[in-house]
Amino acid sequence: MPALPALSELLTRGPRDRIRLELEPVASPGIHRVVTVQCSARLGELREPRPQKVEELQPGIFYVDLDRVTDDEFSRAVPTLAKATGIIFDLRDYPNHIEHFFDFFGHLINRPVLSPLIETPVVTLPDRADMAFPGKGQWQAPPVAPYFTAKRVFLSDGRAISAAETLLMMVEHYHLAEIVGEPTAGTDGTVNPFLVPGGYQITWTGQRVLKEDGMPLHGIGVIPTIPIPLTRNGIAGGRDEVLDRAIAALKQ
Repeated sequence: MPALPALSELLTRGPRDRIRLELEPVASPGIHRVVTVQCSARLGELREPRPQKVEELQPGIFYVDLDRVTDDEFSRAVPTLAKATGIIFDLRDYPNHIEHFFDFFGHLINRPVLSPLIETPVVTLPDRADMAFPGKGQWQAPPVAPYFTAKRVFLSDGRAISAAETLLMMVEHYHLAEIVGEPTAGTDGTVNPFLVPGGYQITWTGQRVLKEDGMPLHGIGVIPTIPIPLTRNGIAGGRDEVLDRAIAALKQ
């Protein structure tokens, strides 16, 4: 599991819980120290330092954080992005605030394209015996004006899940941009919840999602075209190595 998602999972306990971690500083290999960390009850609070939601990083190169940007903020940025020479879309998380997520996607295409295959199982016997997938769920994404002519890059890692993966599968299949970072979560499709005694909720994916070429997504994810794993030195130095590589890709 990538470093930040793993750390978020590790610290997701009761809001007053503490956890002891043994650390090895980058500058002092072989020397360990133990720290006690206050836990959080929420996922997604740990992330690398990022630019503003929409920001010009270098002349003509813009950054858009699809997790934090809202519909209104994106709409206001559209005229500027339409004139950009390079755009970096950050999908290292779930797009929580942009309600019309796939309307944004329409600016990246100049013809209608198809979504991945989303199949709902029909279970009639115990233990999923003879489970069938009778229908092929697939929808069409239309182009939206203005068309972004800029060179594009998407950032991804194990926090990209569900709708983020649906979009990245389309980016991958239609060769709409480079994908920089680490593989996505490999978990897409409508979620089924189930309550058990004690008030605990179990969720699982209730659908099978296949890429446009019929290959499975679950357990595999979308593989970056430019893989960039995080490094200890980069994290210790406060650098966003994935973003740095994306900027370099746009300038090539």
